[in-house]
Amino acid sequence: MVELPASSSEQNVVSFTYSTQGGTCLEAGETLYLTDEDENTIMYFELPKKCQSVIVSAPELETGGTYSIYGDGSSLISFTISGTITKVGSSASVSSGKPGGSMPSGRGPNRGF
Repeated sequence: MVELPASSSEQNVVSFTYSTQGGTCLEAGETLYLTDEDENTIMYFELPKKCQSVIVSAPELETGGTYSIYGDGSSLISFTISGTITKVGSSASVSSGKPGGSMPSGRGPNRGF
């Protein structure tokens, strides 16, 4: 079960749910990258276990800003921060595989989340 922080949080929060028609999850050991619209890496994190949802928060997440989440070589989703808590999700039309796209350039801070 995904539990979000309070809407009174001082920092913007993104709740990302990954799913495909076949119910595929993000795999343990997969590295997720959060980038800004210029593909600067804001943060990254290696998943400790298989999951479908991840909650991310960082001071760099500005309301109205556009960001992307990448996972081990694939673009998973792009989104715009709509407020303190932004819920985003991904859904593929086929039962396997992830949406395509290339990894960010890796510019920016190298900090995990």
